[in-house]
Order: sequence, then C-alpha cells, then structure tokens
Amino acid sequence: MIDIIYQLGDDALGNFFQIFIPSFTLVSTDPNSNLNGISIDTGNIILRTTTIQIPESGATTYNVNYKTQEFAKIAGKVNSTKTFSMALRIDRYYKEYQKILQWKNAIANPFTGVIGADAFGSAGSSNRVDITVQPIDSDGEVIETSLYWILHNAFIQTVPEISFDYGAGEPISTTLAFQCSTLEEVFPT
Repeated sequence: MIDIIYQLGDDALGNFFQIFIPSFTLVSTDPNSNLNGISIDTGNIILRTTTIQIPESGATTYNVNYKTQEFAKIAGKVNSTKTFSMALRIDRYYKEYQKILQWKNAIANPFTGVIGADAFGSAGSSNRVDITVQPIDSDGEVIETSLYWILHNAFIQTVPEISFDYGAGEPISTTLAFQCSTLEEVFPT
C-alpha cells in the first residue's frame, strides 16, 4: 500500500504559490483628492504577501420531497463567493502599505466620504484588476501543467486595523479583504 501512495507523486504544498497583480493607475472621482492618476506598482506588495485564499465555488441546491424521501437537486444558480482575503507583512517605512491605502481610498475615502466610480471592464477607467494565483515548484518556477486561478475585476474592499504593541517585536501584518466579479479556474491544455 505504501508503494502505491509513493507512486501517486508529491502533494501540493501551501507555500509554493505566486501572485500576479498588474500595476495600474488609480482613478479617483474625488475633487479634493490627489489620488487620480497615481501609478500603483504592485511588485513589492506581491512579495510581502504571505497568504491568499481562493474563494469557494459550486452549485446551489434545492430539496425535493417524495413520499418518505428527501434529496437535493441542482438549482439554477452558481454559488460562487465573490470575496477573498490576502495577508501581508507591512513594510518598515509603510511605502507599500501607503499604496494599499491609496488604492482603497480611490474606491472609498473615509476622510472625504467620496465613493469612486465603479466602471469595471473599461480599460484605464477602473480601480479593479485581475489577480492571478499560480502554483510554483521548489525552484520558484511556475508549474506550466498545473491549473491556476484568475480573480477577475478585483478591488480592495476593506483594509483592517493595524496594531502597535510595545510588548511585541514581531512584524506587523494585516489581512486585506477583496471582492471580485468572477473566479476563473484555468485548466492546463
């Protein structure tokens, strides 16, 4: 039995992944903001990411009762969570964290109360981007024969609080909440 298990091959490891978030230019409708036109280079944000959760997906169901039995049938809706989270370590001088806050503020600014326009699908006129998550091998190379995920039209929904603590010496980390329009599971050819 052990020989058969070894022949199954290696398991997917949770720390072998890479994230691609394209750089983009912020679009702000806030007349009192200087965010419009700021370029967001996401390279270092990607390197500071420690975890990302792929949203669940499936089918909704309904129950059918027949005499003494009840069974589930597939309903007419796809059940796909549109939220996902990404944890990252905050950089010492808050440069990358500032980019995250600028992205969030172009969408919803807590100081001015302005909510940005949500014109996704229009190139250059949106604060939404496609985020790609790909498995990698132990050398850091993308596994070309593996499935990967694209979280389409993603944006930061929430940047949670960060905590300062005189008694701790650990890096500050936070978990960002995102929304996306669709989840695409890309299968290798």
